[in-house]
Amino acid sequence: MNYLAPGLALLCAVFCHQSVAQAFAPKTAGVSGDVFLGVIYLSQSSNLSANDDADPLLTDYASSPDATSRGLPGIIGNIAYTFEGLDQQIYAGVSRSNAAQGRFAGEFGYRRFLQSGAVFEAAYIPSLLPEDVWQDPYLLNQTRTKTDQQLHAVRAKLERISGTGLGVEIGYGQLDVKRETSGSSLAPEQQAILKRDGEYGYLGVEFLLPLGRATFFTPSVYMFDRNADGKANSFNAFGAEFRLFHRTGRHSFIANAGYEFYDFDAVNPVFDERRQDNRFKLFTSYLLAEPFGWQSTSFTVLASLNDRDSDVDFFDESGLFAGAGFTYAF
Repeated sequence: MNYLAPGLALLCAVFCHQSVAQAFAPKTAGVSGDVFLGVIYLSQSSNLSANDDADPLLTDYASSPDATSRGLPGIIGNIAYTFEGLDQQIYAGVSRSNAAQGRFAGEFGYRRFLQSGAVFEAAYIPSLLPEDVWQDPYLLNQTRTKTDQQLHAVRAKLERISGTGLGVEIGYGQLDVKRETSGSSLAPEQQAILKRDGEYGYLGVEFLLPLGRATFFTPSVYMFDRNADGKANSFNAFGAEFRLFHRTGRHSFIANAGYEFYDFDAVNPVFDERRQDNRFKLFTSYLLAEPFGWQSTSFTVLASLNDRDSDVDFFDESGLFAGAGFTYAF
């Protein structure tokens, strides 16, 4: 469900992972989890997108891409097993708290609830389904061919450090493009600068601030870098995000706003320019507990807007995501 630029959207889905409501130790041992069933709407405008509705023919670098949109059923969930001591847990899937923030990267993880009140978490995020990208996204006046891109990552997080709202997260990922032919019309040394395979590193810090018994504000700052085989695709990035959670009765509201700045390492030989990108993102969700009196069930509405403004217009993009459905917890 990545509706931004290939690779960068994956990275954000994997690493921009801080939760509004931090994890608390479970009360019972055994199996638990939840499943979401609903409908999802996606709209995207990007020259790099290779989804089923994307135009494979690129006629010039200056034109804005047509927006593509689609609706589809949404089925996500997670399952966890809590050990008898109630201080250790293993899990798989997409957690409800992450889904409520628009983060849909599935993962396999381990969680430990420490006596100090801190929570340690480590997870592996596999690329369960390869993402379609163009073998050569810059190919002009010829039909572009699709290939697979995969991102595998690991992350670790420690939250509620020393009984406070402080949380720290680190992550590492590897990106692999199956058939790379970027800049096929250029000289070999220029093609090498455009290679996309590479590694990612991430470091983030957040602090949860209670504003009331049922209201929490969580500012966070983070940085991540991409060390790609091609220096034109390597970058350092910095971001900040502000999240607000409020619950009243059966109603819960979440709002996120964020900004990211990307500084690329080298000139892209296709455009003879070095990229600097600004990305803005907004997300909101609403949850209603026990609609129609259904126990262990909640109704959820999600919406997200993303916009990337690049110094190189070819890389400008925007995305819209909306979804609604029911979640059942067991």
